[in-house]
Formats: sequence, C-alpha cells, structure tokens
Amino acid sequence: FPKSGGFAPVLEEDGTIVITACGATEGASRADDLAPGEPPVPFIENEILGGIAYNHGEINYHLTSSLTGKTPKGESLYAGISLATADANTDNYITIKEAWDWASDYESLTTEDPMLSDFGGIYSNTELTYPTLLHANVSQSESLQLRGLIGISKNVNIGINAGIEFLDNSKVSVLNNYVYLTLNAYGTLLIGDRCEFTGTGNFNFLEVAIDSDYTIGTHLTIKTSEPQNRWIIEIDDPLADISLDYASLSHAWITITCSNFELKNSNLKSVGLTQLYGIHTMNVNNTTFTDGYFRVLYGYPIIRNCQFAIGGFDQTMEATDLLSIEDCPEFTVSGCSFSNAYENGIWISNSGFGASGIQNGIHLISGDTITNCGQYSADAAGITVYNSHVDIRNNYEIAYNPIGIKSLNNSHVSITGNKLATAVNQTQQIHDNSINQVFATDGAFPYKIQYNAIYDDDNDCLIKYLPNPLGLQPHLDVRLNYWGANFDPNTDLCPEGAYTWNPVWNLQQQSPAPGNDESLFYASETLADSGQYNQAKAGYIQLVESYPYSEFAMAALKELFVLEAEVSDDYNSLKSYYNDIVTEQADEELAKIADFLANLCDIKLANYSSAITWYETVIQNPPTFADSLFAIIDLGNLYLHIENDSLKSSPTGSMAEYKPTSQKQYSTYRDYLLSLLFKDADETIESEEYTLLDDKTVSLLANTPNPFAGSTMLRYKLSEDAKIGIKIFDYAGRIVKNINQGSREAGQHSVALLAEDLSSGIYVCAIQIDGATMDTQKITVIK
Repeated sequence: FPKSGGFAPVLEEDGTIVITACGATEGASRADDLAPGEPPVPFIENEILGGIAYNHGEINYHLTSSLTGKTPKGESLYAGISLATADANTDNYITIKEAWDWASDYESLTTEDPMLSDFGGIYSNTELTYPTLLHANVSQSESLQLRGLIGISKNVNIGINAGIEFLDNSKVSVLNNYVYLTLNAYGTLLIGDRCEFTGTGNFNFLEVAIDSDYTIGTHLTIKTSEPQNRWIIEIDDPLADISLDYASLSHAWITITCSNFELKNSNLKSVGLTQLYGIHTMNVNNTTFTDGYFRVLYGYPIIRNCQFAIGGFDQTMEATDLLSIEDCPEFTVSGCSFSNAYENGIWISNSGFGASGIQNGIHLISGDTITNCGQYSADAAGITVYNSHVDIRNNYEIAYNPIGIKSLNNSHVSITGNKLATAVNQTQQIHDNSINQVFATDGAFPYKIQYNAIYDDDNDCLIKYLPNPLGLQPHLDVRLNYWGANFDPNTDLCPEGAYTWNPVWNLQQQSPAPGNDESLFYASETLADSGQYNQAKAGYIQLVESYPYSEFAMAALKELFVLEAEVSDDYNSLKSYYNDIVTEQADEELAKIADFLANLCDIKLANYSSAITWYETVIQNPPTFADSLFAIIDLGNLYLHIENDSLKSSPTGSMAEYKPTSQKQYSTYRDYLLSLLFKDADETIESEEYTLLDDKTVSLLANTPNPFAGSTMLRYKLSEDAKIGIKIFDYAGRIVKNINQGSREAGQHSVALLAEDLSSGIYVCAIQIDGATMDTQKITVIK
C-alpha cells in the first residue's frame, strides 16, 4: 500500500491485517479536476517491472475503494451503494477479506446490473481474478506486453502501429458474449509459447486482417469454457506464412487465407477448419481431427499421418465430409485414417490438374484407411471424386461405407493395388461397402483398375457404371482384380456385358503383356514425369489417333489438358484440337469427352460467356440425367470462379437461378443435386396407375430442361391420332398434376409443365391414351 494518504496497516496477534479507514489517499485520483459534464475515467495504474507494463485493472480499483471508503476520485458511493458497507462487522476496521468480499459482491461473473460496471464502459461480466483486464482499444503506436492471467471484457482493436504481446505461458479469457479481439492492418499480435485462450462467452472472435504482423508460438491452446460455446477465428492475409505446432484447438470455426500453412503434431476437437486460396504450400502432418472437418479451397495440400474421425454427435457442427479438397491443382493424402464421417470420408472436386503434378505425381490418395463413413447420407462414399485427376493407390482398406469409391463427371481416376501381393491384406482392399464398391458415371470410369481386392459376399453390383444411353463406353477393363469367393460377373459387374474381367487376379500370377494402347499411354506418362512434355504430348496424340475406341484414348485426352500449361500454354490451339475430334465423331464417347475439355479450355482462356452458354445448352438438352446435374453444378462453380477473377467482368447467362449466392449455398445445393442422381438410379415408385402397356402408340421424349426450376417442356410422339392425358406422380405414387391434352393428331407435340406448386424432388410423368398408361419417364424439380 502507498505509505502516505491515511493508510494505517496494523498486524494483529491472530495474523489479521487491518487498515483504518482514515480518509482518501492523497493523489489517488486522476480525475479531481474533471470539467463539468465530463464522464468519469477508470482508475488504472500501470506498474513497470523489468520494462514490462502490468495493468492492475479493476481489482485494484475496487479493493482501493472498499479499503479507503472512497473511490479513487473521492466519491463515497459506488453506483449508489455506500462504500462504508464494506465494513461488514461495523468495527470501523476494513480487513482485506472484507474488502475482497465487498468487491466480489458488486463486481463478479454473476453480476447482471450494468450500472455496477459503468466506469469506462466495462461490461457487467468482468472477473476480479484477472490482474490484467483488457477493455479498450490499443491505440496507434501503443504497445502492450502482457503475461499471467488476462481477461478481455469487451471488443479490443489493435490499431495501426499498435501491438499486443502475450508472453509465454499467458492464460487469456474472453469474458463476455460476442467479444472481438481484432488485429487491424499494420498492427502487431505476438502470441508466445504455451499460451492458452479460453472463451467463456457464447461466441468469441479473433480476427486478423491483411498486412498485419503476427507470430504464433508452439503449444497454443484455444478452447471454450462450455462445449456449446464457440470460437470464430478468421485470418485473412494472403501473403502470410502460418505455422501451428503442438496446438490444441477445440470448439471453433477457423477460416485461414494465407500463402504457406503448416499444421503439425496437433489436436483439433469439434473444429471446422477451412483453408481459402492458399498460393504455395500447405503441410498438415501428424494431426488428429475429431468431430470436425478440414476443407481446402484452392491450395496445394500435403496431408500425411493424420486421423479424421467423428466420435459423437456435436449439434454445433455441420454434417459434412471429413476432408474436402476443392479446386486444388495438386494434393497428396497419405498415411491417414478416416472414420464415421457424416457424409464422405474424402471429397475431391475440380482438382489434381496442376502441371507440376505431372512430374511429381501429386494427385495421390495412398496408404489410407477409410471406413464407416456416410452416417447421415445413404449415398456417401469413402472417396468421392468429381471432375478431378486422382490416383487411388495402395490404400489399406476402403470399407463399410455406402459406396467405396465414387467417380463422377469426367474424372480421370486410376485405382491400383500391390501387384506383388500374395494375400488379400497385402493389397488395396475395397470391400463390404453396402451399395457398390466402385461407382462411376459416363466418362469417369477408371482408366486403370488393377491388383485390388474388391469383394462383398452380401451384395450384387460390386462395380456399377452409369452409361450414356447413346452407347456403352467400350472395353470397361477390370481385369486382374481379386473378387472374393462368390464372384459372378453377370450380377457383380453392372451393367451386364459391359466389362472385360478375365483373367481374375489370384494374388500370385504375373500380369499379361499390355496392349499397344496401354503401352503407348504409359510410355507417354513416363516422358511427362521426366519433364519431356512435348514428346509426351506427341505420344498422347498418336494414341488418340491410333486407338480412338480405347479407354486409354479418353485418358490421353485428359492428360493433354493437364500437359498444356507446360508445353505451350496455348489453350486456343488445344480447344481447336478437341473441337476437331467432336466434328469427326470417330467415337461418341471420345467426342463427348473432347467437347467437355474444349469448354474447360474456354474457362482457361477466360471466355466466360462461351463457357456459361455451353453449360446452359447441356442443361437444356442433356445427353443423360447425370449430365444435366453435372452441368448445373459446374455452372455454379464457374460463377464462383468468375467472382474470384477480379480482372474480368461478371457475365450472367439466361439461367440466373443457377448462380449461387455464396460458397456455402453452392456446396449445399451441389450435394443435394448429387443425391438426386442416386435416388434416380436406385428408387422405384409403386403405383398401379402407371403400369405400362406393351403396345406403345405414344412415346415420351426427353423433357427439356431436366432438372428444372421454373418450367419444362414435356414432349411426346404419336404414331396415330389419339386422346391424350398426362399425369405427374410424386415418389409416394400420389398424383400431383393432371394435364388433359384432348385429341391429338399423329406426330410430335409438347406442353409446358410449371414447377410453381411442386416442391424439389423427383417425379414420374406418365402419358396415357384413354386412361391407359403407355409410357413414363422421370423428371426432376430443383428450387
């Protein structure tokens, strides 16, 4: 205590220290000369020890007031309450315990009356146990060094050329709801080793702006006092390097935009971590993700030796994929485990086409275990690949998911195990997934699938392919795989008759000599891996010209798109090459892939209006139902891409309803559309009213668009004059619309169907003559 000013400390025989309240301390107040109407200022005294400022905070203020009987600015009342009440036993002596009790009664975590904390605008929920209390902005050129127990009771902004340093072993608590600690541009935030941040409010915010200066030490802990509370952490600094080592993070949504990101030896519990638009590298190693997710949007992630798992239900977290990699030119996922995902174990979309990935093989999922995913999704997969280049190689086990591996929308996928294996557990096992072990759509069937153990004795259709109705992809090659004890190619390979499956791999035999097309493909791939890009390009072109009906020809077209960035970066010429293949139509499947890739060249060239028109044309006239869904998804992704290209205008096509309002809305809508794909493939509707007759005088033609949001044209063809009626059924078999066409002459006819009173979902359109159903088809409403 100060030596002057009326304090009379006395040590009693029982060890109690008492202080006689003799009057106000001289010089105790810094507000004696306040101008009329000027608000009071808090009494906060700084002490300098070893060059470090310690802010005594509110505990000093209240203890001083109660011990002396007056506030530091000479008032005998605090918020209308006499400070004399601190003398609880009225013996004219105030012990330190009495002072503490009084201060705790009128300023504690349970206090609700904001009047008890009006000095300096400090919120009601402040805590006397924090010797340092942050409750004001750190102004320009101000620098604070803090250690020990630190409370943050209201929003704190670190301004230009200002800074806060939390020294090693600091323990920081956020004490109110919706409190922001914000590091603005040109401010400094230094967090030492073994610092701990606890959020006691419902939502606690840490925001870091671009062009700021921050350092994060090792063994950082970020947690909440209650499981339902949340941290919201946003770091938006595209040129920064961020490293977290031995971090423990829990109950947080974290979004990071930076250049280089490293996370290792850490534990994340109930954390949604999103990495946005990384420029260079991202290394995540030896880290556990529990009850959360990790999402990478445009980066170069290398994820090794990590564990991803859902251990229990957390109602504050999204039901999503454990690991999402989107728009990443390169990626590697190896030595990891994924289990109990709400949705997919791993989701890969629009990724793996980076040029340097050619030489380094960086589009790899290898050495992983992926099990029991799809808790909340009946059609989720251990691995879902959407329009991406992925090598799925030598994983230990992909099992007990709804689908093992799902390849969609012209993906470029290989699935290979260990050719030297002599037992099932020595190679890549894809087994006991409840629907299919491998599922692929038209144009996305793996160009190589060998030396795997693919088995499930309880289910048919181990491999399922959704072909283009114009014709099956030729030579679906699934030779040299182990299929289990009860393999029947007629029921286990769907559709029947589309596959070359013999010889079966018996885990000992050597592979037969490859065909000329396969040899040419891998020779070109070897050239690309060694950096001889022009020679590789020539080899791929020769393969397409010589073997246009081979699955390796389609794989070669996709490799040419990847190579172009290293060869000449001339996407105009590459587009012309693809368009020539479309014109020649040597093979329908090859032409379809070439047309798709030509549109990707337009996107590379920033010909956005042309690309939008291409997607809208597919939506209006889709070759397949799946193509229509994929075009809607890709159109939405293109709009997001355009928004991130600040150098270009933002065109919008005629189907503005497919332009997403946000990244989150796009992802949710995308997942919904993909669920329709599997619903359409697997579900049936039972209704006696549309049992087909054998003699079809009338046939339904494809409605356009399908799916549709506003309206679609139902089209049909009559071989003779007839009285026509059209009924629309929902999936419960209930009639939701009746369209009476009356008498129609032979020929083609159409009628508009409006979706205004239909909810999103799949319906059946049934066309009838005199009340007898002649033909049906599925239509899809999306809103």
